[in-house]
Amino acid sequence: MTLSHLQVDHVTRNFKIEADTLTALDDVSLDVAKGEFVTIVGASGCGKSTLLRLLAGLDVASSGTIRHAGDTVAQPSLERGIVFQEPRLFPWLTVEQNVALGLLNSRLPKARKTELVREHLELVGLGGFGGVYPHQLSGGMAQRAGIARGLVSRPNVLLLDEPFGALDAITKADCRTNCRKSGPRSM
Repeated sequence: MTLSHLQVDHVTRNFKIEADTLTALDDVSLDVAKGEFVTIVGASGCGKSTLLRLLAGLDVASSGTIRHAGDTVAQPSLERGIVFQEPRLFPWLTVEQNVALGLLNSRLPKARKTELVREHLELVGLGGFGGVYPHQLSGGMAQRAGIARGLVSRPNVLLLDEPFGALDAITKADCRTNCRKSGPRSM
């Protein structure tokens, strides 16, 4: 029997909208083994992004439990990275500073953090753009900065919420190839 690396156990997530309750997820269970690649497919608005936010620890389930490596997911962790559908960059921070947010709670020395940020900007084709601000980037470049932020901590679970949707076909193929090089955490 293989132990689950990521376990979703009877998770429901309800949202209050005025006097009504909207159920985004209803009694969802899922087990993911270490090293397994899982794709969740469904219509727009069916709860895919909600599930990813719960797995990342950015939201809390109404009921049920989520575990990662045996521990209950109750808050964000460097062990679980997420890349959103849109970049979600802070406009007052440079690209380098936005990517460095992925290491904010890391105990790595400052020099190693700086090196990792530089490596990951290179990885997504943004070497030389670390000092610019998000408004100075194209949409695809901003999305690649968001991808670098999700990868920079080398999480052992990477949650991707349609991150390549804003990229052209050539850049999308390059990112898929290059981002595999980031691999599991080895710091």
